[in-house]
Amino acid sequence: MNIHEAFLSGTRRALVLELADEDLFELVLREGGLSEFAARPLMSGLLEGIQHIHKAGIAHRDIKLENLLLKDGVVKISDFDLSVAVEAMPTPTADTLSYVTALQATPCGTFAYAAPEVAGDRDDGYFPYPVDLWSSGICLFAMFTCEFPFNEPNDSCPEFRDLLRGEFRWPKALSPHAVSLLSGMLSVHPERRFTVEDALQHPWCMTPSSTLRSGSVGSNVIEDLLAGPGPDWKL
Repeated sequence: MNIHEAFLSGTRRALVLELADEDLFELVLREGGLSEFAARPLMSGLLEGIQHIHKAGIAHRDIKLENLLLKDGVVKISDFDLSVAVEAMPTPTADTLSYVTALQATPCGTFAYAAPEVAGDRDDGYFPYPVDLWSSGICLFAMFTCEFPFNEPNDSCPEFRDLLRGEFRWPKALSPHAVSLLSGMLSVHPERRFTVEDALQHPWCMTPSSTLRSGSVGSNVIEDLLAGPGPDWKL
């Protein structure tokens, strides 16, 4: 969000931010879920925002629909209360699970969006970047279905056990590319989970429909997305 002003109010610091139109939770709830056409540029915008903060060495750790604000059709990530600066971050691999200062040991975030390594309260900590990708995958599933894929990301949940076994039943209405993207973002193994670059380069994110209709500005952007592709669109 753009900052218009910062000032002291007594002993407190205050920021004046731009006024958002609504949050993504409100949009998804109002529409009862979004089509892939409508969700694609919104998810691409979220991933680009995550890529930006990760490159700056920041992990958000509380990505959820309520923290994704919409301003003139653009997704803006808000609420960095639980964010963390990631220092000395190596690339996670299956053979290297000691990330020193990159590991976090404090469970945080919103449980419904929490990655298994966070919700499981691991003693050895977790690498925070993959956590943002898991939460983004939960957001994408919720955007499509207006539901969460699991009640909780642990063995006590039947749907999560299905995911562990590779038997999770994805909604039949989803395209193969959408299922492929969700599968990569919701890998239970953080070292195998999609990075933000993997997700952005996935075919689902790179289709022409991720580009908004020419001339769509301001509030018209969301209206055009909800209306679906016009007759002149060739996907």
